Amino acid sequence: MAPVSALAKYKLVFLGDQSVGKTSIITRFMYDKFDNTYQATIGIDFLSKTMYLEDRTVRLQLWDTAGQERFRSLIPSYIRDSSVAVIVFDVASRQSFLNTSKWIEEVRTERGSDVIIVLVGNKTDLVDKRQVSIEEGEANARELNVMFIETSAKAGFNIKALFRKIAAALPGMETLSSTKQEDMVDVNLKSTNPNASQSQPQSGGYNQEPILVRDGPLAYRPPCFKLKHWQWWLLVGLNIFFLLAGQAAAVLLGRFYYDQGGNSTWMATLVQTIAFPIILIPYFFLRSSNGPSTSTSPSFATVSALYFILGVPLVFLPLAFRASGDWKTLEGEMDGFGTGRVTYVMTLVGTAVAWQVCSVGVVGLIFVVSSLFSNVISTFSLALTPIAAVVVFHDKMNGVKIIALLLALWGFATYIYQNYLDDVKAKKTRNEVNEASNDTNC
Repeated sequence: MAPVSALAKYKLVFLGDQSVGKTSIITRFMYDKFDNTYQATIGIDFLSKTMYLEDRTVRLQLWDTAGQERFRSLIPSYIRDSSVAVIVFDVASRQSFLNTSKWIEEVRTERGSDVIIVLVGNKTDLVDKRQVSIEEGEANARELNVMFIETSAKAGFNIKALFRKIAAALPGMETLSSTKQEDMVDVNLKSTNPNASQSQPQSGGYNQEPILVRDGPLAYRPPCFKLKHWQWWLLVGLNIFFLLAGQAAAVLLGRFYYDQGGNSTWMATLVQTIAFPIILIPYFFLRSSNGPSTSTSPSFATVSALYFILGVPLVFLPLAFRASGDWKTLEGEMDGFGTGRVTYVMTLVGTAVAWQVCSVGVVGLIFVVSSLFSNVISTFSLALTPIAAVVVFHDKMNGVKIIALLLALWGFATYIYQNYLDDVKAKKTRNEVNEASNDTNC
């Protein structure tokens, strides 16, 4: 009897934009089925499949990732220890094709040359809607030095050929190309329900990630993610305070400016950005991380466009302020200010500084948590400002302010509760995912 080698395990990660058909390819391969009902993957799905070859058996661990932008920060942790990265694009979507270079860059940044990369053009059944020709796909694959194949998960075209192509490229599998199609036997190790892949999360994986995500490879996290748990929450709380206090103070000082006789609309607008140089002060004292980066440098055109977009308001506002003629009345405005010239200057300076403090909080929350969380806190602050006006200016608390406050609290509470549910679900299944990842390394 011929000797049978030990079960070899290989981790395959499927990457690509949202709705390009990653889940459909896996479902067709696992169950030879196609579900016309689209359900976006949330976080990650994990399945296993055993392939019986001539003289060996291999287990393919299929990691189906989400293509949504909010899950991009999790991708490095999924690429880790992978043997194969399958980059999928939709032949009927040129944008998804153009984005494949970014996905490939991300894989190579994380794994270097220790991974097999396969570029897959899916949905070839959409002949009338095709935007990317097979020649373009092949040329792009040659340029990026990756494998290429076109498939149709709906029609079942080239699905098994894709995985045979992958298997042939795996270490020690060079002779696979001569094996027969019948050598491949479908075995689902995780579920006996052929509809499970579309209708519910798979065993051994998790579909939900908390929005306050702090997991991932430690070596590749931003410095704030390397803090202790309480230190991270302290940083989050500090940025929340900066946002709420900065915006409330800026709005209240702006109102004080007009109440005391100020009448320049351009001045009130200018102070929102004019104090940006004070943000450069911490830059000279805070050291940046020396660790490896998972991102690549943007192109010159991208950087130029960004600085142009940000620079236009900085140039436009002073010019508009001068063109409006408001600067000619500044001295008279100072003299007529209700609480004096010194208070006038301090009000404008305080407003400018407060807006920069708010900006630090907004950007800080985006960096430490997420843009969604930062937006939720920003919206919540809109309801707090009228409450602060009641305290500072002794405004009357009317029904509109109460309703606005309740709506803000309701939105904030639902966000926190949903994050709590996601966090609980992720914790329950995280051990299973870790075990699967460890199993890959065995």
